[in-house]
Amino acid sequence: MMITLTTEATDAIRELVDNAELPDTGGLRLDMNDATMNSAPPSLALTLVETPATGDEVIDQDDVHVYVSRQAAPLLDGKEIDARNEPGGVTFLVNENA
Repeated sequence: MMITLTTEATDAIRELVDNAELPDTGGLRLDMNDATMNSAPPSLALTLVETPATGDEVIDQDDVHVYVSRQAAPLLDGKEIDARNEPGGVTFLVNENA
């Protein structure tokens, strides 16, 4: 599986993990929201976690850990995770790799 993180994304994740005072194994976990409650397409759920869940793919880049669930991995393969700082906080974006 190939997921890349932009510098903005690694900086944003590092800041979130630091602010949450997570251990060294702490990182951002990407999973799928359960869309069965409504007709919306499935979307990504991002949560800060202390450790990966069993079966998670682990992406380590620039001392930042990203954990990807089995459900989310196929959708993110070949994608790039980017981040934008906005007034309400950080927004993460999933882009097609160029």
